[in-house]
Amino acid sequence: MDRPGYWQLKYLHDDMPHALALADLVIGRAGATTLAELAALELPAVLVPLPASVSRGDQLDNARAYAAQHRSAAASSPTSS
Repeated sequence: MDRPGYWQLKYLHDDMPHALALADLVIGRAGATTLAELAALELPAVLVPLPASVSRGDQLDNARAYAAQHRSAAASSPTSS
């Protein structure tokens, strides 16, 4: 995608601390490690949890709980039938 101010990157792995340090807002999943990193860095986030249909459902609970205590929002995940 060629848009000013938009960079699509492969998984950053070793560069993730640098990317998070530069971030004003994070859009990501709601796994425990991700939320611990966001809390430590005091970064606001839009959390998009994995739906219960493809996970244990813990990310849904994590996202709601985290958003209630931090400058964050939990997006609804679609459910599958």
